Amino acid sequence: MKHIPEQDQLRSPYLLGMISACPHPVPGIFNIISYNQMKKFISAALFFISVSVFSQTKGKVISIKDGDTVVVLLAGNTQQTLRLAEVDCPENSQAFGKNAKAFTGSQVFGKTVTFYTVGKDRYGRSVAGVFYDNDKYLSREIVKAGFGWWYFKASKNTELQKLQDEARDKKLGLWAEKNPVSPWDFRKEKSKKKTAAAKSKSKSKSTKAVK
Repeated sequence: MKHIPEQDQLRSPYLLGMISACPHPVPGIFNIISYNQMKKFISAALFFISVSVFSQTKGKVISIKDGDTVVVLLAGNTQQTLRLAEVDCPENSQAFGKNAKAFTGSQVFGKTVTFYTVGKDRYGRSVAGVFYDNDKYLSREIVKAGFGWWYFKASKNTELQKLQDEARDKKLGLWAEKNPVSPWDFRKEKSKKKTAAAKSKSKSKSTKAVK
């Protein structure tokens, strides 16, 4: 399995497209890539990569951690945390974070899903494309409903961009807000405040020590 560099980018969705370049494409994967992309991959040298490179697994969703993170129960009673590929939902403490979590739960909680693990993120979670209910692509449904951003930093799936634009125009989900803040900007600002607080605390301790 390909390991994802320790950056705040889920560099894995592009691997999903590689599946289509194999002699026996994975069912449902055409929901992710366009026809032109498929032709490009087929004509590429990746044509001979075996689909076995990608881990296809089935599991029952037993927990929803947030809009883009779920926990599945696998055979042998083992659990695996999945970070959804190509989408970034509001944090739980962010506006519409709980709504995104509720939407994801309404789609897959308690259901048996098929997922394709394509790597790991910086936190060690498995990054995966999750399919359910006759090959619905979960990340796509989230973006379409307006409960998550297309994670363009790690995805070339322009269909998701179009769905995001449509959701914004219709003011669906988080787009009902006038100026919604993206999860990555929210995390960045939160990190800045945490760093500033830590520096302030350290400076305060140093001042007391001098006295």
